Amino acid sequence: MIVRLTETAISSLKGHPALIGLVFMNMLFIGAALWFLSSLAESASKNREQLMRDNAAHFELLMRLCAPRYERDERDERDGRRGGGDYRLQSDDAAPAPEVPEELKSQQK
Repeated sequence: MIVRLTETAISSLKGHPALIGLVFMNMLFIGAALWFLSSLAESASKNREQLMRDNAAHFELLMRLCAPRYERDERDERDGRRGGGDYRLQSDDAAPAPEVPEELKSQQK
């Protein structure tokens, strides 16, 4: 059936060269449109991949900028040191040794 239909279409086009040109132009147009859409999709895919890489890099920089304290706390915990954030109180320091006046120093000798 398909063969007979094809033979009928070709025999009818033999008598009308303008229709053959029209069919050829349509096939060319469809091929060009498919090529254009394919290149557009490929370009969009490359742009999307680059955007994802840039977003990941920016997120990593943002995390390093905003969370250095958490990284330091994790490092301190891993090393067994006391964490405590960025601020310290005077009571966290060891008490300084009292100053002995010079006259008392000479009397102790």
